[in-house]
Amino acid sequence: MANGYMQEAKWLKEKYTATFDEYMENALVTSGYYSVSAMTFSRMGNVANLDAFEWLSSNPKIRVASEKIGRFTDDISTYEFERKREHVATAIDCYMKQFGVSKEQAVEGINIMLSDAWKDMNQELMRPHSCPFPLLMRIFNLCRVVDVFYRYQDCYTHPEFLKEHIVSLFIEDIPI
Repeated sequence: MANGYMQEAKWLKEKYTATFDEYMENALVTSGYYSVSAMTFSRMGNVANLDAFEWLSSNPKIRVASEKIGRFTDDISTYEFERKREHVATAIDCYMKQFGVSKEQAVEGINIMLSDAWKDMNQELMRPHSCPFPLLMRIFNLCRVVDVFYRYQDCYTHPEFLKEHIVSLFIEDIPI
């Protein structure tokens, strides 16, 4: 992950806009989903044994889908904010450069890839798997959190927008 951040810093310093393929290779690493997924396996006792971590490190389809969901959702949601400061090119910038399209067309293309990643995620959850289901659900739940944080606005950068969600979860009664 540190090497990925160094690559981004190098691109930023050189004002280089990577090709979309170069960007994706680096962005899936810097999304942090591999590390966070592995951390969520901790404290799961015998469910998260050595085989589970080896499976996770083998780039299973569900992990790659979660990395794409996290990265694309973040890049789309934070695009305008990141343009206001010096920042490395996002998936949108790289897509526009490589395919010679407008921002709107790039977002549309990335949204198609995002939709495909969600389909991959759902397919992986519905088929028999060598990995225990509780571990698959950890990966899925991380993607659900990303959806809450970035669906309508950038709640990661502006956590005050999460207030309604938090109030509804912990303060307001659920009518029965």
